[in-house]
Amino acid sequence: MDNLTFNAHSTIVKFTTTKKGTPDLKVEGGQVRGKHKVVVTLMVGVDHKVVAALDLLRVKGADLSALRRDIESEMGELTDSDWGDALHGTLPRKKGLLIALQQSACGENESVGHLNAYEAHPIGVSGVVRHKATGETHVRGLVVSETILEADPLGDSRQVESGVHVNIKNRIVKNLGLATGKWRQYTLPADVTLTKAGF
Repeated sequence: MDNLTFNAHSTIVKFTTTKKGTPDLKVEGGQVRGKHKVVVTLMVGVDHKVVAALDLLRVKGADLSALRRDIESEMGELTDSDWGDALHGTLPRKKGLLIALQQSACGENESVGHLNAYEAHPIGVSGVVRHKATGETHVRGLVVSETILEADPLGDSRQVESGVHVNIKNRIVKNLGLATGKWRQYTLPADVTLTKAGF
């Protein structure tokens, strides 16, 4: 049994867990892969709205023309439509980065409705939540590092082919070093004991 202590004087926690993995396509058998045992260092107690707001300011303050040239050097020439969708798209499956960050900063992002499935954990530490249906404990925050301790013998999760606008957004996040790109949520092992100190 592991013990995970949340300290009032530090926002960094380190723990071991097993990733849930991703199933193959049904026509390929539906086998779940990528269930690696990992050790994670995570920054908790972080308000996602604040992170999104700061990232929004960073994107708005960036030289977008220069950024587009950099990304085109990686992806090839982009159409104005693809670039516009990546930043300002409003369709549910083509939501632009600026739109998503604005909505997240205001707590209005409909794409995170799944978060309603969670409630605050009784330990009372920001970033630690419990799934209402399963009772599983999850911890969320900004990932500092993730190292594989034991690789899934079935291999990595299947790679999903992303659309052009998603690839553009991913490159904007990477090139500008946006913190929202490091936001993660992990399921903690059922036998982990949570404690807090200094609160």
